[in-house]
Amino acid sequence: MGTLDYKQFTERHRPHIQPPGATFFLTYRLAGSIPKATVREYKARKEWLENELKRIREITISNDSPELHAWVERVEKFNREWFVKFEDILHKANTGPMLMKDKRWQTLSATVFATPTEKITD
Repeated sequence: MGTLDYKQFTERHRPHIQPPGATFFLTYRLAGSIPKATVREYKARKEWLENELKRIREITISNDSPELHAWVERVEKFNREWFVKFEDILHKANTGPMLMKDKRWQTLSATVFATPTEKITD
């Protein structure tokens, strides 16, 4: 099975259930829509947290360690906070490409996403 083949259930950080025939909500952003300085800050903080979590995992004796649980929660909290921050930046649309403010792009996107896959690939 390839990486793009349909899977009813997947899990990365949270489970995703995708029932056959269901409607999906798709979110995307254009490259450059989040300021580079913000992306650099995010990547630096994320790398530091991941390294600390790895270090804690290596020194803890069991997976039930309170310190390990605290670090896992800290990483999850970081991910939630940055998701909200990125959403806020994208909703304000003060930087980068803003194609979706253009009615022509809105219409084109609606047409493409409303067209069944079979019609696109025929």
